[in-house]
Amino acid sequence: MVEDGFSKEEIELMGDGELLLLKRKVISKMADRFSRIEGIFRQIMRSENDLHLPPDTLLKAGKVSRGENYKGLPYIVLDYPRLMTRHDVLNIRLLFWWGHYFTLSLHLGGEFWKERKANILRNIGALTLENIRFQIDGSPWENDIFSDNFHELNSSDSVQTLSIEKSTFLRLSHYLPLNETQNLDEFATKGFKKFMSILKD
Repeated sequence: MVEDGFSKEEIELMGDGELLLLKRKVISKMADRFSRIEGIFRQIMRSENDLHLPPDTLLKAGKVSRGENYKGLPYIVLDYPRLMTRHDVLNIRLLFWWGHYFTLSLHLGGEFWKERKANILRNIGALTLENIRFQIDGSPWENDIFSDNFHELNSSDSVQTLSIEKSTFLRLSHYLPLNETQNLDEFATKGFKKFMSILKD
């Protein structure tokens, strides 16, 4: 440690302008990728005629946003569909979290969750996706799927099913390691279709 309180590694980082330029390039390319995936999601939604979703669901455009400080690290988020009212929550979120992973999460709450709960619990066994975790307590906007509030999904576990049934909201999250970025479109599209399938009557 040098006298001014900066470590050798920190001082070397200050002098590395290329690192931050490369980071900006990655974030820009990833945001473009998320915008393209939003278009894929919208096409899928238009083809699903038997979901019986609230009228506003299809009217709201997706939203790609980015930030620098989710638990200290940059992130990009795509929310589509994003129906969030006083009475309903229906949101599918694609997240890129720097240094961690991609996640695709289905968030259901409010009256929409109450009305669809039995149907979703019946269909949840059809989620033949790898790396699925669920959340029913804590903040419904927690994005760290390895926090204490998330658990591995096991649709054959009757105790787990009962806990989900009693919950006021449900989040299902499917994740992809960053070293599989080349599979992002397939991951997002397949997961989106699967999440849509459990909403059907």
